[in-house]
Amino acid sequence: MLYYGQSNGIWRVSHNGGKSEQVVKTEAGRQAYGPHLLPGGEWLLFTLAQAGGANRWNEADIVVQSIRSGERRVLRSGGFDARYLPSGYITYTFQNVIFASAFDAKSVKLDDERVALVQGVQSAPSAPVGGSAFYAVSDNGTLVFVPGIAGATAARPQRSLVWVDREGKTTPLPVRRDNYTMARISPDGTRIALVIGSTLPVSDPPPDIYVYDLKTENLTQLTFNPQPDDGPVWSRDGSRIFYRAYKDGVASVAAVSADGGTPEMLARSESGNNPLAWSVSADGDTLLLIDAVSLQDVNIATLGIDKDKTVKPLLDLTENLAEPSLSPNGQWLVYDEFRDPSGADVEVDIRPFPDVRQQRRPVAPGMNPVFSPDGSEIFFFDGTGLSTVSAQYSPFRVGSPSKLFRGQYWYGVAGPTGGLGRAWDVDPKNDRFLMITMPNAEGAGGPTAQPEIDVVVNWLEELKQRVPKH
Repeated sequence: MLYYGQSNGIWRVSHNGGKSEQVVKTEAGRQAYGPHLLPGGEWLLFTLAQAGGANRWNEADIVVQSIRSGERRVLRSGGFDARYLPSGYITYTFQNVIFASAFDAKSVKLDDERVALVQGVQSAPSAPVGGSAFYAVSDNGTLVFVPGIAGATAARPQRSLVWVDREGKTTPLPVRRDNYTMARISPDGTRIALVIGSTLPVSDPPPDIYVYDLKTENLTQLTFNPQPDDGPVWSRDGSRIFYRAYKDGVASVAAVSADGGTPEMLARSESGNNPLAWSVSADGDTLLLIDAVSLQDVNIATLGIDKDKTVKPLLDLTENLAEPSLSPNGQWLVYDEFRDPSGADVEVDIRPFPDVRQQRRPVAPGMNPVFSPDGSEIFFFDGTGLSTVSAQYSPFRVGSPSKLFRGQYWYGVAGPTGGLGRAWDVDPKNDRFLMITMPNAEGAGGPTAQPEIDVVVNWLEELKQRVPKH
């Protein structure tokens, strides 16, 4: 079985796949992270933290809980990301230091004495996920870790924006280089909504949304949330931008004037904690969302923008579904369907809309689909670059994939592999694409600094010598 933490507790699923089962429920305002099943198969070791707060992980509790009786015991207050070592120890992190204490797995008791073993170990930032220290111990006693401080990152990436035509010819935009991770062009083609920063892993500072005016060449910050804001979607009239806003580790769908102003929270999902607006309907009244209940349960939902403002399931299948986008005539829905939870087997599918119960029609292997402005083509990322298929509607049929261009581009929100959604966009007024370049693709900014990884062999022997067992 595989155990994993979610915002509402700890779940498990067979390593062969199947339906997930919740085994630990957390109280409101609390978050569980990093479950490890202890010997005997009854007790789970994990971190229990507040759902929000800048120092929530250093102030967290390291606990064990019986998956049979539900009994919970606090082993230590102040620390996170605990690991059980079969030699009879528990290691954990507190303020960038790895500590260890002797642990009796039979009585499920942790020794009161703790010993600081390794200082300066990097950990993930607090929002929106956090809870992870960057170290691991192998069965033969080797320690590996990333040196640094909490939330430390490599040098801020210096990516740039370019127009790319179908043949791959590029035209740079006169905007500063920065950590761009997503771009969306306004319906009239005059402005670009940009995400600077990343959510997974969270950047320092966290991502915010900016607007670049193609006429004035001015870049203006639109959101100022101390937690991540990402996933911008333009309203049909270009007056508002819908986006995902985090607060206390929980996401909501928000809206803000494209000219700036006070954001408005539209809705939160009743089924999950991570609704992400992805596209808007042809009439401008409905948002299509990616609604993630868990890593194994990602579906497509809708949200009435100025009506009931309720997130409603649209398409809920066994497979994970993402990136819903409607044809310009509003009658066809294109999306990603993940055959493998790892993302190794994903294809672009299409269904009639709004009656999505009708049979799906596979388009091609790939992800990040979007219709052309006139609806005659579907563009998508094929794994190495952009491709296209033709689309006809009377009767409906899609053609065979045809490659457009390759290149070192930031295809997906997570990077060049296309993961976490489409980072690029289609110009609604011209036959070209807005792409985010990788720094090395144009020789700008030099190679991105890479974190070091330190290796300590025979570390377990040092631990045994320094950490007493009573």
